[in-house]
Amino acid sequence: MALRFTAGQTARTDPAESGKLKGQTMKTTKQTPAVQNLISAAAQAGEQFTDDELEQFAAQMRRDLLPLCFALPGAGNIIDSVDPKTRRGHYSGEQLAEVRVRYPGAVLMPLAEWVEAKAQAQDAPGWWVPVTEDRFHEMLNVLPPAAWHGGAFLVGEASDHHAASGRPRFTCYRERGEEFAMYSRAMTHKEFVAQFGACEFYYNT
Repeated sequence: MALRFTAGQTARTDPAESGKLKGQTMKTTKQTPAVQNLISAAAQAGEQFTDDELEQFAAQMRRDLLPLCFALPGAGNIIDSVDPKTRRGHYSGEQLAEVRVRYPGAVLMPLAEWVEAKAQAQDAPGWWVPVTEDRFHEMLNVLPPAAWHGGAFLVGEASDHHAASGRPRFTCYRERGEEFAMYSRAMTHKEFVAQFGACEFYYNT
């Protein structure tokens, strides 16, 4: 895809890539009308998408192009995506029985179901864990922060990405008077703004 995020968390296409994108999708994929409409829009230079539209696009692509996967329930990553016709992994070429030799307990499941479960785990409420002042300043200075507002910041490198939206998630620290703390789970820029207010956003995905 030629989609890329801007600092405002929208996406636009690269004009130099738009023709390449259109040609690629025409010959390699079969999409539902909703996906075709989004791709057609993406192929037009300067087109922007909201976060909700991007999540809709990602969900449609998972359903259409990668409907199945091998996974260990509760694990942070899938083992392999699966061809729905052959039931073999795209990477390993193995069927479920063979995968279970290496990963006992592995199951064949819809990728969308796995993504939903991981997203729910990522979105679970967190809590603030006390840290030292030295640790706070160490993480503040290791890289330019991805976001900053009133003594709270996101570390300048993403720790992972949200399973459903693809948004980067960052470790968050805050300072309140003489108390310093780290949030127990990574958070997206959108979550940071919701909790602390508008901020300058450095990270560009």
